[in-house]
Amino acid sequence: MLGDAALLDALGVGIGRTEMMNVALAVKKLGEDPKKGVATVRFFGKFLGTHADYYVFETTLKSPPEEPEQQPDEIPIEWNTGANGYVYFVANHLGGPLTQLPHVTPAQVKAARTLKRFLTGRLANAVSSYPVFPGNEGNYLRAQIARISCTTVVCPAGLFVVNEEGGLENAEEFTPLPAREMGAAANWSHRYSHLKKQGRCMVHKREAPEDEEDTFEWTEEELEEGPEQLVS
Repeated sequence: MLGDAALLDALGVGIGRTEMMNVALAVKKLGEDPKKGVATVRFFGKFLGTHADYYVFETTLKSPPEEPEQQPDEIPIEWNTGANGYVYFVANHLGGPLTQLPHVTPAQVKAARTLKRFLTGRLANAVSSYPVFPGNEGNYLRAQIARISCTTVVCPAGLFVVNEEGGLENAEEFTPLPAREMGAAANWSHRYSHLKKQGRCMVHKREAPEDEEDTFEWTEEELEEGPEQLVS
């Protein structure tokens, strides 16, 4: 991480060496905190706010939370998979208290796509907007994290393969390409699954009533297909 910070600083991008040093210490602190129960952690990024900023850390937990009862009249939440495959912690300043963000719902993802607004740096603040956003700023931040991660997190093509459970594992016969060839977009793949219009990575389809199986019509969102995971 510190080596990357030096390289980014030389290019005039990133958050600077000093702040990245503090990020590395915050990552170490979070990973060693027994109360958080983190299995893996990486620094996701920094979101600027009008009153305070958000430092975001992407984690997996040793003991993932159990799935709650889903509402039958709503599109179900992807629990510990898809848009909620990772758990995110945020802090307003490095070394400060960390807050675990809640899982994101399909409705929040869909609403977040229609809004453009500044963050305040206060998770409990209401999101004053139209259309109405179903949640507070913490939910809004989590929805935007889902959108950003599914769109921008990439990996070298061929580095991972999808296993039988739908997860990723390292490819056995991966050969890195020369640095000059990595400038081509075709040599990169999206690391996370595509976030569909429905607000989920895996489309949820309602069950057709027994007496309407031949005439039942699914919505356009329920019929969306692809792209597959690890596409360029």
